[in-house]
Amino acid sequence: MVRKQITLHKRLLCAFVVSTMLLAGCGKDVRESVESVQTESFVEEEAKEVVSKEESSVEASTETDVEEETPVEINIEAHYPPVEDSALRDKILADYADAYGYWMWFAGAAPMNSDYVKEEENCNYYAFDYPGITTMDELKKFLKTRFTDEIIESKLEGDFFREYDGRLYVMDAARGSNIFIDHVDYEVYYDVEKSEGEIAALIYRHDFDDKTGETYLTGEVDVEYIRFNMEDDGAVFSTFPTIW
Repeated sequence: MVRKQITLHKRLLCAFVVSTMLLAGCGKDVRESVESVQTESFVEEEAKEVVSKEESSVEASTETDVEEETPVEINIEAHYPPVEDSALRDKILADYADAYGYWMWFAGAAPMNSDYVKEEENCNYYAFDYPGITTMDELKKFLKTRFTDEIIESKLEGDFFREYDGRLYVMDAARGSNIFIDHVDYEVYYDVEKSEGEIAALIYRHDFDDKTGETYLTGEVDVEYIRFNMEDDGAVFSTFPTIW
């Protein structure tokens, strides 16, 4: 609208100039010159208006093509109040990180000494190599700092750990991983009076683009709960889902 008003003003100004020069007796040459200028001005303004419309159309198209991400709704059914103290939260998560490392001993990530090997039922057992743990009793005592007796007994039911000649050995095994887990966030809940709480693990999943192979979040979020009691040495976990 503004451009059209400017164009109209230019046309009126040119008409005024033409009239003035004709009255002054300038003749045909002057009239043709002014009309030429008027025509060029009009064409220029119309061209600018067309370009402006095209740019606006491209911008509108681009904005339409961009899809807004839909916020993911996560339903956490916590049984305890959230931890507000950042130091306490960090301590609980640090205890969880320690426990997770020990948990992975039962999934093929145990420290071992390959110089000492025993063959048993088509499996290789290597000497367990961790400071202060050389026997099964020492392993159980150590694990009690982070797990309840029920969890420890359930993990030691099989033959993953064995003793040979009074020395602890662990089976040589490899583990896989879930390639569809993108990342995991943690929320911590704790009741100070009861000295118990839980960690909510928010597991974000991704998938792979068929064309590019790049990953993208699917919007799927699983929630796992890790229960614990707070003891003198820190958090002792009574549930421990495997997340990898």
